Amino acid sequence: MKQALSALELRMLTKELDSLIGAKISQIYDQGKDDLLLQLHHTGVGKEIVRIRPPFALYKGSEKPMMEGGRSGFCSLLRQKVSNSNILAQSQHGFDRIWVASLGHLVPEAYLIVEFFGKGNIILTDDKMMVIGAVEERSFGIRSTKKQALYQFPTQPINPFNLDDKAFFDVLSSSNKNQLVKAFALDMSLGGLYAEELCLRAGVEKSSSPSDITLESIKKIIASLKSFEVVKPQVVFKDFAPHDCVAADLVVYEGLEKKYFDSFSDAQAFFWSAYMPPKKLNPRRQKLETIIADQKRHFDALSTESVESQKKGELIYLHYPIVKEVLRVVKESGKTIGWKEAKRRLNNHPLVKDIDEKKGEVELELQ
Repeated sequence: MKQALSALELRMLTKELDSLIGAKISQIYDQGKDDLLLQLHHTGVGKEIVRIRPPFALYKGSEKPMMEGGRSGFCSLLRQKVSNSNILAQSQHGFDRIWVASLGHLVPEAYLIVEFFGKGNIILTDDKMMVIGAVEERSFGIRSTKKQALYQFPTQPINPFNLDDKAFFDVLSSSNKNQLVKAFALDMSLGGLYAEELCLRAGVEKSSSPSDITLESIKKIIASLKSFEVVKPQVVFKDFAPHDCVAADLVVYEGLEKKYFDSFSDAQAFFWSAYMPPKKLNPRRQKLETIIADQKRHFDALSTESVESQKKGELIYLHYPIVKEVLRVVKESGKTIGWKEAKRRLNNHPLVKDIDEKKGEVELELQ
């Protein structure tokens, strides 16, 4: 199941989002502090919606989804600082999982930065990249998203699309990863899914050592990498449910049902309307919910048993003279008349369904 937007998908997506340049932010909503909706007005286009939900999704659409919950503090801050601003530019930061939107009127006055790595984050800075506010205020080494801190991008990863044959060879041959697929995923920032796919497209063994790569294989790998530029947005289904949302046909999903879309934004909008990633519960709440669920199951079982017992009691009461006579015969079979005589007396009884002499039981069919 899809857990985050990859660097490769963000690269493809920013080409679609170029159409947002020039649009004005007319309204800002949220569905929780990490699920943001920008309502835009674009001359000649009309209303557009941009959904920002790191680390999972970024897409544009024309319809605002049903809103739940109240407005977060960060949403209020954005309304105060960037309402009526225009989107002057938007881009992926290098080949990282970071999207940057430049906001202002004629010149940049603020930057909206969305991080799709880790747990995700949304940060608003001024034109000097000083943090005005963030969904999550964090500090890690020299980087910080706390108010009034200078926002610094992480060390920029290698962009495999900018490498020629020799540079690509040098990166792989010097990798400390023990498998080629890991070098693609981590050194080249492709992530697990697209690293596996690149190995399949290039016809290279994913478990081979990067240091054993040949220049001939490099040419195949680079050609396969460029084949990702052929965009074919789709939602992949598994067991009749949405499983993933990808921007191109993938060999790893060959044979699975797919639904194709005109844009990756449309594919994401469909996927995330049909599937929402599960929210993690804190351990105490999870324990309490498990106890409540167990108690409900036990209560339901007792309720069913109670209803069945009541029905049996009512049937016994309705046929009590017959039940009493059968019990008397069974009781006498062990003392005086024996089971042979007991079976003779009961066999012709219309309500007797079965007699088990070994267990000393008689089954009645009461209606």
